[in-house]
Amino acid sequence: MSKRWLFGGLMLALVAAAPIFSLAPAAHARPEMRAGDDTPKMVELVMTDGRVIKAQILSETATEYRVLAFLMEGFPAVETTYRKSAVQEVRALEADAADSADTAPATKTNDDAKKNTSNAKDADKAAQIILTRVDGEIGFDFSPTPLRKFFTLVDETFNDLDERGDVVTDHRKDHIVIFYFNTQTYEAGGIDGLFSIMDIKEILQDEMKKGRRIVFWVERAVNGAAVLPMMSPEIFFTDNGDMLVTKDLDKFGQGGDDVVIEKQISLRLGHAEGFPILGGYTDVGPQIVRAMLRSPYEFWYKKVGGKVIAINDPPPPDDIENWIQLSDDGKGENQDKLGEDDNLFVIGNDRLWLDAARAYDLGIAKAICNTTDDIAFHLGVGRNYKLMLEDGGAEVFQRWSRELDRALRQISQGGNGRPRGELWKQFDKAGELNGIQAQLGRRKNSLEKIVGILRKYQEVFDPEGQTIAQLNVQIELLRQQIMQANAQN
Repeated sequence: MSKRWLFGGLMLALVAAAPIFSLAPAAHARPEMRAGDDTPKMVELVMTDGRVIKAQILSETATEYRVLAFLMEGFPAVETTYRKSAVQEVRALEADAADSADTAPATKTNDDAKKNTSNAKDADKAAQIILTRVDGEIGFDFSPTPLRKFFTLVDETFNDLDERGDVVTDHRKDHIVIFYFNTQTYEAGGIDGLFSIMDIKEILQDEMKKGRRIVFWVERAVNGAAVLPMMSPEIFFTDNGDMLVTKDLDKFGQGGDDVVIEKQISLRLGHAEGFPILGGYTDVGPQIVRAMLRSPYEFWYKKVGGKVIAINDPPPPDDIENWIQLSDDGKGENQDKLGEDDNLFVIGNDRLWLDAARAYDLGIAKAICNTTDDIAFHLGVGRNYKLMLEDGGAEVFQRWSRELDRALRQISQGGNGRPRGELWKQFDKAGELNGIQAQLGRRKNSLEKIVGILRKYQEVFDPEGQTIAQLNVQIELLRQQIMQANAQN
């Protein structure tokens, strides 16, 4: 495990920040109305996946349509965005067909009782969504303990489990958990941050197995966090969303034994490839992950009958014109230039990275959504939904972050702008006490308290238990020294 906030001094300042979970929506500018389109016309959008959608085109850019779409019977039209690459044809509708679209409110009835009953039934059928924004560091603020507590709160809020603890069939589609991602794992460790999310993966996998619908909405997902959303079959991007890894796995362990290094690389790559396989992206996901993690893996793709075909080697020369290349091998003239700081991550093409357009075109993102209404529409619930929990369950994670901050004030060894923890200060000042027994006893007591805090938050501070083991050795030595000092007296 490469993550060492506590004793490596690399990431200790993270939890000192302000609360990091919120539901504040981001603002996004909308495209301008096309000239001469004061009155939007009804059209049919023939999609590349075979769907035909009735819509009014509200605005248009070089790459997308902003439309008022009429997809679901019984639901009002929803304003959303489609990329032009996903639209095969735009057909104008005849006047009578346009008039038949559900563009106006239903005719009022004189029977108010029936109307009220109908409204009440619609409210009862409303989908329930818990939307939680994740801005902290995965494996630290967003880690197994608060995540388990979060899903306990989810179960209590939805109240939809059967006697076996599974989600009842009637609510497997309309009770939805959405994680809005603007997050990363341990940056200095690159993809080694993957190991900090393995326990999180198991928790999410168990929730999905019991029928919980889990959706990822990506604004930014970096390093280990880049592969975590791929375990869900439902991923959405904001229009400025991206996924990337800042370290080249091919540079792992440089200078060591080549055989051992390759085994370690293969281990990490195998773990990472497992995430898109879980999410059902078997045709393209592993190829994406390989090209994201290792520069020698190129990434090429093409579409055949609407299906994405992806490979990590150059296609045959006689077919190369039919393929799109997103990353090269990073060798020789292909190597991206880094500049003065060799540790600076440069968005180039030595390794694959995904923005919203790429993710959508490759079939990783189901749609590009900037508002809750957008994503609800693409989840099939239209506007007939309600957000559950005022803070989206954020207090569970905020409380955990506060606990970690208090713990660090006790056990931090200092450095990188963070002061030395109170327990270590006590350890340092032990020599000021009178008598060797008192000095040894103070040191032993301080280390025991540090170990106690480490055990409580071990999943974050010492996942492999190495630090706890080292401190226990020191505690035992101090105990023996105390016994010797007492025997001499």
